[in-house]
Amino acid sequence: MDPFLLKLALSFIVGGSWITLATILAERFGTKIGGVLAGIPSTTVISVFFMAWTQSPAFASDALGITPAIMAIDAIFVLLYVFFLKHTSKFAIPLALLIWAILAFGTIASGFNDFALGVSACLLLLPASYYLFERVFKTASEPKKQMHYSIGQLLFRAVLSGTIIACAVLLAKLGGPLLGGAFSCFPAVFLSTMIIAQKAHGPRFCAALMKTLTINALLSVTAYIVAARYTYLHFDLIPATLLAFAAALAASCLIYLFSKRAIA
Repeated sequence: MDPFLLKLALSFIVGGSWITLATILAERFGTKIGGVLAGIPSTTVISVFFMAWTQSPAFASDALGITPAIMAIDAIFVLLYVFFLKHTSKFAIPLALLIWAILAFGTIASGFNDFALGVSACLLLLPASYYLFERVFKTASEPKKQMHYSIGQLLFRAVLSGTIIACAVLLAKLGGPLLGGAFSCFPAVFLSTMIIAQKAHGPRFCAALMKTLTINALLSVTAYIVAARYTYLHFDLIPATLLAFAAALAASCLIYLFSKRAIA
């Protein structure tokens, strides 16, 4: 099978399953657990693995140079969404996406590729996001919901999120340098989680889920990226992937412990 088609299929299956599971856990156990799970890197891991497999580990490591900066822009996208959500639930996603596109295309068009500065931006956004969610937006975590799922509901979530993620992967492949670069960092996980959570439980539950998701993603995805930059240069493909993913899981555990104590 063509490696790209395999990557596309895995992005659809893993991404759809991951987001569906995260939203179910958020409903069963509250938004803290669901947000932490959704914030663990999934499609990023697949993308980097396939870059290393089909081209070279050194290429994959080098390609991660701009990723922290785009991760920071993705976090800003969520913050803007929650801000707009307080004024218009109907247009919150389109408005946030518009600003994301301006920032992402501008960053890529400028040729920005400073890895250290991108990582610094993510680490600075971590306490800033916590402050904004807790003190400015006053977004409280939501408890579990009583839900009875039909097969149709679960399939809808999986197909919707899988399709959004797979389309981002496809456009990243076909879109040329600028469009492809932007869509390789498209906030597909954030967007699909927003749509599902807002549709199922409304703006308050959605904002609460996005709070923990964003805080965790800023740390866990950054931990994965930093680790992968090193491991793909010094280990074989599978060990490199597992070690980098272990760093992301460790970061997610820290965020979960922090959320139990310090996140409202």
